Amino acid sequence: MCRNSIPHRGTSIEGVWVSIREEFAAVFSRKPLRTLSSAVYNGGLRRTTALINFYVDKEFDHPRPWEYVSQQLQMYGLPQDAAAFLTAVSPREAVVEEEEVDGIRALALVTAGTSNVATAGDDVTFESWGTINALVVVDARLTLSAMVNAVQTATEAKCAALRSCGVRSPYSRDYATGTTTDALCIACTQRGRTGRYAGTATAIGYCIAKVVRRAVERALCGG
Repeated sequence: MCRNSIPHRGTSIEGVWVSIREEFAAVFSRKPLRTLSSAVYNGGLRRTTALINFYVDKEFDHPRPWEYVSQQLQMYGLPQDAAAFLTAVSPREAVVEEEEVDGIRALALVTAGTSNVATAGDDVTFESWGTINALVVVDARLTLSAMVNAVQTATEAKCAALRSCGVRSPYSRDYATGTTTDALCIACTQRGRTGRYAGTATAIGYCIAKVVRRAVERALCGG
């Protein structure tokens, strides 16, 4: 199976499309994206044409998850250089949002489960794969420091969404800041405007914050 045979829909970002299947939710790009992520497979700073969020059962307990992911990529004819994630949320429940601010376009694909939410600083234990995964694509040229800044901005937006949805930690009863297994990817097309910063006061950061917050709120609260 090649990517061109996978059902997909286009986005407002040129050369970038989204695919939602029973087995995974994914973002593909015609040209390689520069990515900074906490992906279980090909995490860190990479270049890839695919961001894949694979579905696993809540009891998933593979001793080498990266090997499992590699097998899945091969099974579905997906590139081995993909940045890949795992979620116990059905890909059919994935939320895709797009935003444009001052000529900057951004896309967020989010899956959100809250079975193991917590507040940063809580004394927690891992119980299940109730992960909030956010795959974010920005149509801009970001420096590495700006990509790190974008991670911060996207995380703040996720926390704001959790608060607005009233999600609290079962440990401290404070508003949750995420789950114990959240993952995030910031990907940029490396074309167009150059961004050296991506904080909430910049057009790039504002665009990222808006699209991530809206996507996480929809995934958690509906609407």
